[in-house]
Amino acid sequence: MVPLLGIILLGIESGLSVSTATYIFGSFFSAIIALLPHGLIEIPTLALAGAVTYSAHLLIKEQARSNMTCAVFQQIEKHRNAMPIMKIALLVIGCLFLAGWVEAHVTQRILTVS
Repeated sequence: MVPLLGIILLGIESGLSVSTATYIFGSFFSAIIALLPHGLIEIPTLALAGAVTYSAHLLIKEQARSNMTCAVFQQIEKHRNAMPIMKIALLVIGCLFLAGWVEAHVTQRILTVS
């Protein structure tokens, strides 16, 4: 449920950002251009982070309902060992830093040109 909530909140934030930028700049096109470079990196990154946690949820959901505690922990351990979680976490963190850098530096240059 948490990954879905994150995506919903990101959508609300993006919508509010575009509407505020449209009001400030007076142009919907400028608002989209302001959001697009950052969003191209951030949105797929957050979707990846959500997919990793949601896949674990789907994997253990049935066993957790039937209160098979030992089986749930064994399944989690197998899932954790099979998936390169450290690599995925480092990729997500790196992409979020890149998205922040793009928002801080590249978006400003794009907006001053257009």
